[in-house]
Amino acid sequence: MRIARSALLLALAAAALACEPAAATFPGRNGDIVLSYESGSRYSTQHMSLLRYSPRSGRHREAEVCSFRALFTPLGCWQLGRAAFTPDGTRIAVSVGEGSGPEGISWALWTLTTDGQRIDRVPLSAAYWDVRWAPDESALLAVRDAGVFILNRDGSERSLLASGASAADWCADGRVAVAQHDEIWLLDVTRPGGTRRLTYRGGADPSCSPHSRQVTFTRGDGIWTIPTKGGHARRLTTGFAPVWSPDGKQIAYLREAAAHYDVETNLYRIGLRRLVVRRMSDDYLMSDDPYSDARVQDPDWQPLPRG
Repeated sequence: MRIARSALLLALAAAALACEPAAATFPGRNGDIVLSYESGSRYSTQHMSLLRYSPRSGRHREAEVCSFRALFTPLGCWQLGRAAFTPDGTRIAVSVGEGSGPEGISWALWTLTTDGQRIDRVPLSAAYWDVRWAPDESALLAVRDAGVFILNRDGSERSLLASGASAADWCADGRVAVAQHDEIWLLDVTRPGGTRRLTYRGGADPSCSPHSRQVTFTRGDGIWTIPTKGGHARRLTTGFAPVWSPDGKQIAYLREAAAHYDVETNLYRIGLRRLVVRRMSDDYLMSDDPYSDARVQDPDWQPLPRG
Protein backbone atom coordinates (compact mmCIF):
# COMPACT_ATOMS: atom_id res chain seq x y z
CA MET A 1 0.00 0.00 0.00
CA ARG A 2 2.81 2.40 0.88
CA ILE A 3 4.52 1.74 -2.48
CA ALA A 4 1.26 2.16 -4.39
CA ARG A 5 0.53 5.42 -2.55
CA SER A 6 4.03 6.77 -3.37
CA ALA A 7 3.58 5.83 -7.02
CA LEU A 8 0.20 7.62 -7.09
CA LEU A 9 1.69 10.78 -5.58
CA LEU A 10 4.54 10.77 -8.11
CA ALA A 11 2.05 10.36 -10.96
CA LEU A 12 -0.06 13.25 -9.72
CA ALA A 13 3.03 15.46 -9.36
CA ALA A 14 4.15 14.62 -12.89
CA ALA A 15 0.68 15.43 -14.25
CA ALA A 16 0.65 18.78 -12.46
CA LEU A 17 4.05 19.71 -13.86
CA ALA A 18 2.95 18.73 -17.35
CA CYS A 19 0.06 21.23 -17.11
CA GLU A 20 2.28 24.19 -16.19
CA PRO A 21 3.19 26.71 -18.90
CA ALA A 22 6.70 26.97 -20.32
CA ALA A 23 7.38 30.04 -18.18
CA ALA A 24 6.99 27.92 -15.02
CA THR A 25 10.70 27.06 -15.22
CA PHE A 26 11.34 30.61 -14.04
CA PRO A 27 12.32 32.59 -12.06
CA GLY A 28 15.59 31.90 -13.73
CA ARG A 29 18.88 33.62 -14.40
CA ASN A 30 19.20 37.20 -15.57
CA GLY A 31 20.15 37.79 -19.19
CA ASP A 32 20.57 41.10 -20.96
CA ILE A 33 18.33 44.15 -20.76
CA VAL A 34 17.04 45.23 -24.18
CA LEU A 35 15.51 48.47 -25.45
CA SER A 36 14.20 49.54 -28.84
CA TYR A 37 16.17 52.58 -29.95
CA GLU A 38 15.74 55.08 -32.77
CA SER A 39 18.55 57.42 -33.80
CA GLY A 40 19.54 59.63 -36.71
CA SER A 41 17.31 62.13 -38.50
CA ARG A 42 13.84 61.66 -39.95
CA TYR A 43 14.86 64.06 -42.72
CA SER A 44 17.76 61.87 -43.92
CA THR A 45 18.41 58.45 -42.34
CA GLN A 46 16.71 57.04 -39.24
CA HIS A 47 18.20 53.89 -37.68
CA MET A 48 16.03 51.43 -35.73
CA SER A 49 18.09 49.30 -33.39
CA LEU A 50 18.08 47.06 -30.34
CA LEU A 51 20.31 48.14 -27.46
CA ARG A 52 21.40 45.23 -25.25
CA TYR A 53 22.97 45.89 -21.86
CA SER A 54 24.72 43.19 -19.84
CA PRO A 55 24.11 43.60 -16.09
CA ARG A 56 27.10 41.37 -15.42
CA SER A 57 29.77 43.09 -17.53
CA GLY A 58 28.21 46.55 -17.85
CA ARG A 59 28.86 46.52 -21.60
CA HIS A 60 26.28 47.18 -24.28
CA ARG A 61 25.80 46.23 -27.92
CA GLU A 62 23.72 47.84 -30.65
CA ALA A 63 22.15 45.79 -33.44
CA GLU A 64 20.37 47.60 -36.27
CA VAL A 65 16.99 46.07 -37.08
CA CYS A 66 16.03 48.29 -40.01
CA SER A 67 16.30 51.88 -41.23
CA PHE A 68 14.41 54.62 -43.01
CA ARG A 69 16.13 56.73 -45.68
CA ALA A 70 13.80 59.60 -46.49
CA LEU A 71 15.86 61.00 -49.38
CA PHE A 72 16.77 57.76 -51.13
CA THR A 73 14.03 55.14 -50.75
CA PRO A 74 10.25 55.54 -50.82
CA LEU A 75 9.69 52.86 -48.20
CA GLY A 76 11.40 51.84 -44.99
CA CYS A 77 11.09 51.11 -41.33
CA TRP A 78 9.54 54.18 -39.73
CA GLN A 79 9.13 53.25 -36.05
CA LEU A 80 9.85 50.50 -33.51
CA GLY A 81 7.60 49.62 -30.60
CA ARG A 82 8.74 48.09 -27.31
CA ALA A 83 10.89 44.94 -27.61
CA ALA A 84 9.63 41.92 -25.64
CA PHE A 85 11.49 38.64 -24.98
CA THR A 86 9.72 35.32 -25.26
CA PRO A 87 9.32 33.57 -21.85
CA ASP A 88 12.29 31.30 -22.66
CA GLY A 89 14.46 34.29 -23.67
CA THR A 90 15.37 32.97 -27.13
CA ARG A 91 13.45 35.44 -29.34
CA ILE A 92 12.16 39.02 -29.34
CA ALA A 93 8.84 40.38 -30.58
CA VAL A 94 8.52 44.00 -31.64
CA SER A 95 5.89 45.99 -33.53
CA VAL A 96 7.26 47.85 -36.55
CA GLY A 97 5.79 50.80 -38.41
CA GLU A 98 6.56 50.25 -42.08
CA GLY A 99 6.05 52.71 -44.93
CA SER A 100 6.97 56.16 -46.15
CA GLY A 101 6.04 58.13 -43.05
CA PRO A 102 3.16 58.79 -40.67
CA GLU A 103 0.63 59.27 -43.51
CA GLY A 104 1.55 56.08 -45.36
CA ILE A 105 2.39 53.74 -42.52
CA SER A 106 1.32 50.15 -41.88
CA TRP A 107 2.18 47.99 -38.90
CA ALA A 108 3.60 44.49 -38.58
CA LEU A 109 4.77 42.21 -35.79
CA TRP A 110 8.36 41.11 -36.27
CA THR A 111 9.96 38.19 -34.47
CA LEU A 112 13.72 38.64 -34.09
CA THR A 113 16.69 36.69 -32.87
CA THR A 114 18.33 38.13 -29.75
CA ASP A 115 20.84 39.77 -32.13
CA GLY A 116 18.10 41.61 -34.01
CA GLN A 117 17.82 39.40 -37.13
CA ARG A 118 14.26 39.02 -38.41
CA ILE A 119 12.94 35.45 -38.54
CA ASP A 120 9.20 36.09 -38.94
CA ARG A 121 6.74 38.84 -39.88
CA VAL A 122 2.94 39.00 -39.61
CA PRO A 123 0.77 42.03 -40.51
CA LEU A 124 -1.11 43.95 -37.81
CA SER A 125 -4.46 45.66 -38.26
CA ALA A 126 -3.58 48.68 -36.11
CA ALA A 127 -0.70 50.63 -34.57
CA TYR A 128 0.24 48.49 -31.57
CA TRP A 129 3.26 50.07 -29.87
CA ASP A 130 3.69 47.63 -26.96
CA VAL A 131 3.47 43.82 -27.10
CA ARG A 132 3.98 41.19 -24.37
CA TRP A 133 4.03 37.38 -24.66
CA ALA A 134 1.63 35.06 -22.86
CA PRO A 135 3.43 32.69 -20.45
CA ASP A 136 2.90 29.76 -22.85
CA GLU A 137 3.58 31.90 -25.99
CA SER A 138 0.11 31.09 -27.37
CA ALA A 139 -0.90 34.75 -27.63
CA LEU A 140 0.30 38.31 -27.04
CA LEU A 141 -0.90 41.39 -25.20
CA ALA A 142 -0.86 44.45 -27.40
CA VAL A 143 -1.55 48.11 -26.61
CA ARG A 144 -3.01 50.75 -28.94
CA ASP A 145 -5.03 53.90 -28.47
CA ALA A 146 -8.29 52.01 -27.87
CA GLY A 147 -6.87 49.89 -25.04
CA VAL A 148 -5.22 46.53 -24.41
CA PHE A 149 -6.01 43.63 -26.74
CA ILE A 150 -5.16 39.94 -26.86
CA LEU A 151 -3.67 38.98 -30.23
CA ASN A 152 -3.29 35.57 -31.81
CA ARG A 153 0.18 34.62 -32.98
CA ASP A 154 -0.80 35.43 -36.56
CA GLY A 155 -1.39 39.06 -35.53
CA SER A 156 -5.20 38.94 -35.59
CA GLU A 157 -7.20 40.37 -32.70
CA ARG A 158 -8.72 37.77 -30.41
CA SER A 159 -10.46 40.08 -27.93
CA LEU A 160 -10.42 43.48 -26.23
CA LEU A 161 -9.11 42.98 -22.69
CA ALA A 162 -9.33 46.50 -21.21
CA SER A 163 -10.67 49.57 -23.02
CA GLY A 164 -8.84 52.81 -22.40
CA ALA A 165 -5.87 51.03 -20.81
CA SER A 166 -2.39 52.40 -21.54
CA ALA A 167 -0.12 49.46 -20.57
CA ALA A 168 -0.27 45.83 -19.47
CA ASP A 169 1.92 42.89 -18.50
CA TRP A 170 1.14 39.17 -18.56
CA CYS A 171 2.09 37.55 -15.24
CA ALA A 172 3.57 34.04 -15.11
CA ASP A 173 0.43 32.68 -13.39
CA GLY A 174 -1.79 33.85 -16.28
CA ARG A 175 -3.21 37.00 -14.70
CA VAL A 176 -2.70 40.38 -16.36
CA ALA A 177 -1.59 43.61 -14.66
CA VAL A 178 -3.18 46.59 -16.42
CA ALA A 179 -2.79 50.37 -16.16
CA GLN A 180 -6.32 51.67 -16.71
CA HIS A 181 -7.82 55.05 -15.74
CA ASP A 182 -4.47 55.96 -14.10
CA GLU A 183 -4.63 53.02 -11.67
CA ILE A 184 -3.19 49.48 -11.57
CA TRP A 185 -5.61 46.56 -11.85
CA LEU A 186 -5.08 42.79 -11.82
CA LEU A 187 -7.27 40.82 -14.24
CA ASP A 188 -7.90 37.08 -14.25
CA VAL A 189 -8.56 36.39 -17.93
CA THR A 190 -9.78 32.85 -17.16
CA ARG A 191 -12.47 33.83 -14.64
CA PRO A 192 -15.35 36.27 -15.35
CA GLY A 193 -15.32 39.13 -12.87
CA GLY A 194 -11.86 38.18 -11.63
CA THR A 195 -10.65 41.77 -11.31
CA ARG A 196 -8.76 43.32 -8.40
CA ARG A 197 -7.88 46.98 -8.04
CA LEU A 198 -4.37 47.33 -6.60
CA THR A 199 -3.81 51.10 -6.41
CA TYR A 200 -5.94 54.10 -5.38
CA ARG A 201 -3.43 56.93 -5.73
CA GLY A 202 -2.34 56.49 -9.32
CA GLY A 203 -0.22 54.07 -11.29
CA ALA A 204 1.22 53.34 -14.75
CA ASP A 205 3.73 51.01 -16.50
CA PRO A 206 2.97 47.75 -14.60
CA SER A 207 5.41 44.81 -14.59
CA CYS A 208 4.79 41.50 -12.80
CA SER A 209 7.41 39.82 -10.64
CA PRO A 210 8.50 36.36 -11.85
CA HIS A 211 6.59 34.69 -9.00
CA SER A 212 3.47 36.80 -9.76
CA ARG A 213 3.46 37.93 -6.12
CA GLN A 214 4.14 41.63 -6.75
CA VAL A 215 3.74 44.29 -9.40
CA THR A 216 6.15 47.16 -9.93
CA PHE A 217 4.78 50.34 -11.47
CA THR A 218 5.30 54.07 -11.95
CA ARG A 219 3.56 56.65 -9.79
CA GLY A 220 4.45 60.29 -10.25
CA ASP A 221 8.25 60.42 -10.63
CA GLY A 222 8.87 57.20 -8.68
CA ILE A 223 9.15 53.41 -9.00
CA TRP A 224 6.83 51.51 -6.64
CA THR A 225 5.91 47.90 -5.80
CA ILE A 226 2.67 46.41 -4.45
CA PRO A 227 1.62 42.81 -3.61
CA THR A 228 -0.75 41.17 -6.11
CA LYS A 229 -2.96 40.13 -3.19
CA GLY A 230 -3.37 43.82 -2.32
CA GLY A 231 -1.85 45.91 0.42
CA HIS A 232 0.44 48.89 0.88
CA ALA A 233 2.55 50.20 -2.00
CA ARG A 234 6.27 50.79 -1.40
CA ARG A 235 8.33 53.51 -3.10
CA LEU A 236 11.79 52.38 -4.20
CA THR A 237 13.45 55.18 -6.17
CA THR A 238 12.98 57.86 -8.82
CA GLY A 239 12.27 56.74 -12.38
CA PHE A 240 9.71 55.27 -14.77
CA ALA A 241 9.07 52.25 -17.05
CA PRO A 242 10.19 49.55 -14.57
CA VAL A 243 10.66 45.87 -15.46
CA TRP A 244 11.42 43.02 -13.07
CA SER A 245 14.56 40.89 -13.37
CA PRO A 246 13.95 37.17 -14.07
CA ASP A 247 15.42 36.19 -10.67
CA GLY A 248 13.10 38.64 -8.89
CA LYS A 249 15.92 40.44 -7.09
CA GLN A 250 16.27 43.61 -9.20
CA ILE A 251 14.25 46.08 -11.24
CA ALA A 252 15.49 47.89 -14.35
CA TYR A 253 13.99 51.26 -15.25
CA LEU A 254 14.54 54.59 -16.99
CA ARG A 255 15.32 57.87 -15.25
CA GLU A 256 15.41 61.46 -16.45
CA ALA A 257 18.03 63.89 -15.18
CA ALA A 258 18.72 67.53 -15.92
CA ALA A 259 21.85 68.13 -18.00
CA HIS A 260 23.54 71.37 -19.09
CA TYR A 261 20.96 72.39 -21.67
CA ASP A 262 18.31 69.65 -21.68
CA VAL A 263 16.89 66.60 -19.88
CA GLU A 264 18.58 63.26 -20.51
CA THR A 265 17.18 59.73 -20.13
CA ASN A 266 19.33 56.83 -18.90
CA LEU A 267 18.94 53.16 -17.97
CA TYR A 268 19.29 52.12 -14.31
CA ARG A 269 18.70 49.08 -12.12
CA ILE A 270 18.03 48.77 -8.40
CA GLY A 271 18.65 45.83 -6.08
CA LEU A 272 15.59 45.09 -3.95
CA ARG A 273 17.48 43.85 -0.89
CA ARG A 274 19.54 46.95 -0.12
CA LEU A 275 18.00 49.35 -2.68
CA VAL A 276 21.40 49.95 -4.30
CA VAL A 277 21.00 51.92 -7.56
CA ARG A 278 23.36 51.38 -10.52
CA ARG A 279 23.42 53.28 -13.78
CA MET A 280 23.62 50.95 -16.80
CA SER A 281 23.99 53.32 -19.77
CA ASP A 282 27.39 54.99 -20.06
CA ASP A 283 25.92 57.76 -22.24
CA TYR A 284 22.42 59.20 -22.31
CA LEU A 285 19.86 57.32 -24.41
CA MET A 286 17.55 60.22 -25.20
CA SER A 287 17.26 63.94 -24.55
CA ASP A 288 14.67 66.64 -25.09
CA ASP A 289 17.09 68.53 -27.34
CA PRO A 290 14.94 69.74 -30.29
CA TYR A 291 17.78 68.86 -32.70
CA SER A 292 17.88 65.22 -31.54
CA ASP A 293 15.61 62.54 -33.06
CA ALA A 294 16.78 59.82 -30.65
CA ARG A 295 13.99 57.91 -28.95
CA VAL A 296 14.00 54.89 -26.66
CA GLN A 297 11.19 52.50 -25.66
CA ASP A 298 10.62 50.85 -22.28
CA PRO A 299 13.15 48.11 -21.38
CA ASP A 300 12.64 44.35 -21.11
CA TRP A 301 14.85 41.84 -19.22
CA GLN A 302 15.88 38.57 -20.89
CA PRO A 303 15.05 35.43 -18.89
CA LEU A 304 17.52 32.55 -19.01
CA PRO A 305 16.71 29.02 -17.79
CA ARG A 306 18.15 27.90 -14.50
CA GLY A 307 21.53 26.36 -15.21
